[in-house]
Amino acid sequence: VPEATLPTGPGDAAGWAALGAGLRETVADAARTMFAPANLASWRLWLFLYLALCIGSHISPSGPDLRGGLLGGLAFFALLALAGAVAFAAGAGPQVVAAAWTAGLTVGLVLTFVAAINLPLALLVGLLGRLRA
Repeated sequence: VPEATLPTGPGDAAGWAALGAGLRETVADAARTMFAPANLASWRLWLFLYLALCIGSHISPSGPDLRGGLLGGLAFFALLALAGAVAFAAGAGPQVVAAAWTAGLTVGLVLTFVAAINLPLALLVGLLGRLRA
């Protein structure tokens, strides 16, 4: 994974452009590596794709799962807010904001990468489901 230059804030247009270029390069490099001729001949790639399709197409939390996770999610958010308030009261405000910004961007980039990989699989599953019906 290439080293990404993170934007310094929402108004950093050059930073966002560099981040977008780096993300495109990373996704293209991962696709080139994954679908290299040597990997296409390997059973491991096909097993991975099969498992990713099977697992990814059947993971959907039910209503009770979401309701059960709501309380835990709210408790986690409350703990984060409390830790942030304590850090700000102790005078570590700028460091907390910088760490939160970096962590949020990192999580967002990972989720974007995962979505970019799973989107074609989701479209394929949807198409195959319509053809079967």
